[in-house]
Amino acid sequence: MKTKKVKYIGNISYFEGNYIVKNVIHDGEPIGNGEINNSGKDIYVCEEENMGVPGVWIFREDEVEKIK
Repeated sequence: MKTKKVKYIGNISYFEGNYIVKNVIHDGEPIGNGEINNSGKDIYVCEEENMGVPGVWIFREDEVEKIK
């Protein structure tokens, strides 16, 4: 399986960079913290590609752009 990558295109400069997609949470699915994704869009669970910002981040579908 090919690793999916995305680029953050939102308006928070702290998150600028490329990310590896670890999971996609579709509308209506549990986010994992007792909440449900009711946004009407997918949520991407990501880890920074170069690990400059440690941790796992979640971004809405409209905050990322797929990288081929």
